[in-house]
Amino acid sequence: MVAIGLGTVQRAAKFKQDNELPYVVLADREQLGYQAYGLGKAGLSDIFKPDLILSGMRAFKAGARQGKGSGDPSQLPGTFIVDPAGMIQYAKPAKIASDLAATAELLSWIDHSR
Repeated sequence: MVAIGLGTVQRAAKFKQDNELPYVVLADREQLGYQAYGLGKAGLSDIFKPDLILSGMRAFKAGARQGKGSGDPSQLPGTFIVDPAGMIQYAKPAKIASDLAATAELLSWIDHSR
């Protein structure tokens, strides 16, 4: 498993350490991976969408706090599972910033694909 995020190599290392992640975390400052996987960018009007605001409120209530951002704040995320042959087996490109793949969904997909 590999996580790829915006920002610097130093930020990626700190994110990995702070969150005690057992996998590789890479930085993609030029956003080449985001472009290669066709991930879009949010416009200014997108930050006022009700779904995003509600998602942020739920996350805050659950204890999540926004950390220091790095990189392009308009870059939308995505989650992909790519097999060893380089074929995409699972794709969830985000339509809004909070449109993330659920951990339970990913773990279930991985368990069933073994």
